[in-house]
Parts: sequence; C-alpha cells; structure tokens
Amino acid sequence: MVLKPLDFLLAFLLLAGSLLAGNSLLLPDVCGVSHDDAIYAITAKSLAQGEGYKLINLPGSPIQTKYPILYPAMLSLVWKLCPNFPANLLSMKWLTLTTGALAISLSYLYLVRFQYAIRTMAFCGALLCVCSSWFWYCATLTQTEAPFALLVILSLWCLEKPVRQEKNSTRNDILAGIVLSLPLMCRLPGISILLAAGWLLFRQKRRLIMTMLGAALAVSPWVFSLAMSFGAFKNNPVHGYYTDYLGWWSQSGYFLMVIFFSNLFVILLQSTSLVFSGLHHLFITVLDKWYLIAGTLVGFIPWWYLGLSSWKAKSPKPLPIFMAVYVLMLCVCPWPPGRYLVPLLPLLAALMMSGLYTLIDKSLRDKAIWLCLFIAIAAFVFNFADIQEKSALDKQLGYPSIPFDRQQTAKWSSYGDLFNWLRQNASQDSIIGSQFDTMVYLYTGRKCIRPYPIKAVSLYYGGTEPPIGTAEELVSNLNQLQVDYLVSMPIPGFVEEQPFFALVTQIRKDQPNFLKPVYVGIDSRFAIYQCNRTN
Repeated sequence: MVLKPLDFLLAFLLLAGSLLAGNSLLLPDVCGVSHDDAIYAITAKSLAQGEGYKLINLPGSPIQTKYPILYPAMLSLVWKLCPNFPANLLSMKWLTLTTGALAISLSYLYLVRFQYAIRTMAFCGALLCVCSSWFWYCATLTQTEAPFALLVILSLWCLEKPVRQEKNSTRNDILAGIVLSLPLMCRLPGISILLAAGWLLFRQKRRLIMTMLGAALAVSPWVFSLAMSFGAFKNNPVHGYYTDYLGWWSQSGYFLMVIFFSNLFVILLQSTSLVFSGLHHLFITVLDKWYLIAGTLVGFIPWWYLGLSSWKAKSPKPLPIFMAVYVLMLCVCPWPPGRYLVPLLPLLAALMMSGLYTLIDKSLRDKAIWLCLFIAIAAFVFNFADIQEKSALDKQLGYPSIPFDRQQTAKWSSYGDLFNWLRQNASQDSIIGSQFDTMVYLYTGRKCIRPYPIKAVSLYYGGTEPPIGTAEELVSNLNQLQVDYLVSMPIPGFVEEQPFFALVTQIRKDQPNFLKPVYVGIDSRFAIYQCNRTN
C-alpha cells in the first residue's frame, strides 16, 4: 500500500506524543535500577575513555563479551562529549527515549505500508503504545529495548524489499545484510531477524549468500568473542554471569520443557498486560483468579491474527516469520520474557487491535470498527491515567517504580546517602559486594561485584537449588573475591532481594564477627557491613 500524506502526519503526531510521554517518566539522575542499564553506561564510559570494551566496574576489568557493542558505542559518543556523570545521563536517556519514539512512529508506517494492519487499527495500537508504562519504563533507562525496537523495524523494512523484488545488486545485498545484522549487534535475540531473513531468502531463491556475507562482516568480531567466553559461567558462575551469555543460557538443563511452557504462558499473558497496561489492575480486581485464563486468551489474539494473515498470504512474509523465531527463542531462554517482549510492543499493540477487529467483524460487520474504536479509546484513557500515576509516584520517590508492582520501591535519597558514606569512608582500592553492583560503581567509583550466582532456574522455574547459593557459599565468595564491604539495599523488581537479605541475616547469626555493621540508613534496608575476611 502506498503511504499517504495523512500517514506521515499521523506518524509525526505519534512521534511528538511519544516524546512527551517518555519525558514525563524521565528521571535524569538515576541509573542502575535494572542492573543492565548501568552495565551499558559503564561500558560506554570505558569506550569513551579509551579503555576498550571492558567491564571496568569489576575487579580485573574483564572484556565485555556478554552484550553486543552497538548500544554502548552510541552512548559512548555522548559520554565523550559530556564526561561528567551523572550530568551526562540526561543526554544518554534522551538518546534512548528518542529511539523509542521513532520505533512507535515507524512501526505505524511499516504496518500500513506492507498491509499488516489497516490504517485505523495500526494507529489505535500505536496510541496504546504511546501511553504504555512498561514501554517507557524501559525506554527512559539506558537499556536496549527502545533502540532494539527501532533497529527491528528498520531491518524488517529492509527485508521487505529484497523479498518482494526479483533482482538486486550485489552491493545492495551486502548492505542489506549489514542492516539486518544491526539488531543482533544491539542484543543477542536480534539473531532472530537474521534467521528469518535467511529462511525467507533461501525459500524464495533470492541472493542469500551476499546478504549473509554482509551480515557476517558486521557481526563476526563480536560472535567470535562471544564464543571465546563460553564455559566461563560453568567454571565460575559469579564472574561468568557478566561475560558468558551462552553458558548462562545453557544452565536450564532438564528444566527446558518447564521453561518453554512457562515462558509461553507468560508471553501470552503479558501480550495482554503490556498492551492494556492501564487496565491491568482493574482486570485482576474484577476477574481475580480468572484473570490468568482471560488474560492468556486475549493475549493469544495478536498471535492468532498474525498466523491468520500469514496463512492467507500468497507467499511467506517477513513479520510473521521474524516474530515466530523471536518468540521461540524467548521460550527456551531461562529468564522471564517480559522485558524481551517490550521491543515488540509497537507491533504487538497494532496486531492486538487488528485481531480484535477481525474477530468482531465476523459477527457485527459494520459495527466492528466502532466497537474497536471504543475499546481503543477506553484502553488509551486507562493507559494515560496509569502513566500519569506512575509519573507522580516516580517524582515523589526520585526512583523509577516498577510497572504493576509499585509497592516495591525506595527513595532515591536513601541510595544517595549510602553512596555518600562509601565515597567518604571506603578507599579507592576497596572492593565492594552488592546486589546493585553496577549502580554502586557508577556513583562511588569503587570496584563492585555481585558476590553470588544467579540461578534463574531456581528463582523463576521451581528449581531445587538455593536461588543465590547458601550462606556458607556467600562467605566463601566474599573471601575469594577479597570484598571489603558488603552493601545490602532494596532492589525493586528483583526476586533475589529477599533471599539475599535472608543470607545476610543468617551469616550475622552464625558468624557474628564476619559482617560488622558500619552503616544503617534511615530506611533500615540500606546497610553496609565491613567484611572481616579470613584471607
């Protein structure tokens, strides 16, 4: 379908509305609340200072081989121009926020241009995304969800062209391969776009070799470093968590089927809650335990619609193939898939509205469009109210609250008081242990590490091992890592918060001389212990 001037006007309005919505949730001085957001900032700092792509927050400053380099490289340009932290956070967050706004705007144009959704439903879906609290929670942190979403749209748009054309030049094939590799260079699940592209081009006898050559030229250095790190997690889960993506991913073992079906259920349920974020609490209150069933059924709608449109198509289309491969990867990943769904939200919301329209149209015909508009307007009002409520709470706390779970919060001033104590009392060569290790490093300049392994199978899927190890193992790790101070503080949204508090309490009971309290905040969850190591 040829895009009309109206489409570009609507895309501009979506862009402007997205920037306003994102700005309402932006807290310019906070970084580290998701752990990964501070990792990206730290590696950006390392690149900007000429130290290479390293985790300079960790003892020994190992090379970063877990996360691709593209997004930290983008942030490093900002850090280079504005090296003062946390003053440079505002610019880095606005860069990220802008990519999220562009992703929403271009998603609308993509869906209309390639006839995946009618204009009305594509715009309604985009509006719901504009006021999605989860989307902007991620897009206002220094995280990859927003830039990844933009790169996926650009790659899908690029892939549509060679699939539809009979001939193409070698140069254009190589360039297309480079563009298709960009999502992978932003985050590992981006390999799904390359797998989808390879299958489509091979099936339709397009110039596969040159396209894949272009992709290989772009990604091979990082893929090589990723492969070289394999095995680090098995040898040392504490260190390996930071560097060995493949080793961490392979920890599922015989729980693979449990992980697969658990993640599939969560994907369906969160396909509802992410799109209708403002109605989430109302759904739970009204439906109670039936919400799990109802939410899963509604969440199936966009995937059903995508499969239906793919079935009716004369030839395979890029979007359904990509999303199928992407979801399959999420189902086998030993981690809850919620954050990984966020980059798909600009597409998912439009597919949800299109699926509802298709279902309603089968019985109501002419009234279907009006009923869908009513649903979209009602959902938009609730989403808008939800994002305003979150904005007010975040500004009150100075800390970005977790959507759907805002009682798990803490005041940013409490974190600041703890960091001030460390800056004043811990020497520059001190090693700190903490759950929010990346945050501690950014705001104190002291080397910091998370002194326990993340056993995701136990944390999320019913594994029998202690989720972050035992008290004895924590003591052993603190000794081996030569940790001088152990920092205990709230980590909202992370299920290991209570297990960590429990381990600290047990150590203080069993070995009262090992952890000496040297700081307790007004909020008693904030505490610093000096470690009386045995080595």
